[in-house]
Amino acid sequence: MCGRGTLSRGRRIDRYQPTQAQSRHSPDRLHPNLLSRTRWICYDPPTMRNKKLFVVILLCSACAFTQDKAAPKPAEEVYKNIQVMKGVPAPRLMGAMQFFTKSLGVECSYCHVPNEFDKDDKAPKNTARKMLTMVHQINGDNFPNNQVVSCWMCHRGNAKPEAFPK
Repeated sequence: MCGRGTLSRGRRIDRYQPTQAQSRHSPDRLHPNLLSRTRWICYDPPTMRNKKLFVVILLCSACAFTQDKAAPKPAEEVYKNIQVMKGVPAPRLMGAMQFFTKSLGVECSYCHVPNEFDKDDKAPKNTARKMLTMVHQINGDNFPNNQVVSCWMCHRGNAKPEAFPK
């Protein structure tokens, strides 16, 4: 029902009066505008203006979110000395590095020279490249649709992988 009590057919209503045909438990009594034969439509210019404005804003925001965004650059175009993770989108590289630090229980300085991440001066960096290649090969050969094997499977938060359960 209209907030101001005006209907499109020009009648003014203040409250709903059920007819004799409508019983106390009839759905028409609860929702007269939805189920009655003559459907009354609210006409309230400020409300209609707000509805139109809402629809326009909704459509504009939908268009803004569905516009084609450029694909992120691959890691090798953004960072220097990328060898194993070529083709990985650059924004995902930092997440992968954080996964390595959690899986091995180490800090970035374990593999990288601080503030010079492109240098290969530390042996653990080359070992990590070999291990990552191994993990990619195992997953590709045995689990082509899933990534089942990861650093965590062996390392469990330790820099040296565990050979046997404790």
